[in-house]
Amino acid sequence: MTPLEVGMIVSNEPGIYIPGHAGYRISDSMLVTEDGARPLTSFPRDLASCTISL
Repeated sequence: MTPLEVGMIVSNEPGIYIPGHAGYRISDSMLVTEDGARPLTSFPRDLASCTISL
């Protein structure tokens, strides 16, 4: 495990997948600061914005 340090940029990419049906994944990049984390992405998070229709 690598300890987080100020100035690092990290990615958080949780997802859920239903085989043969669909998947949902969010990808965020964050800057580690002295006060915590600062998000570097600002995409919508609602289901309609994150759904791709086939």
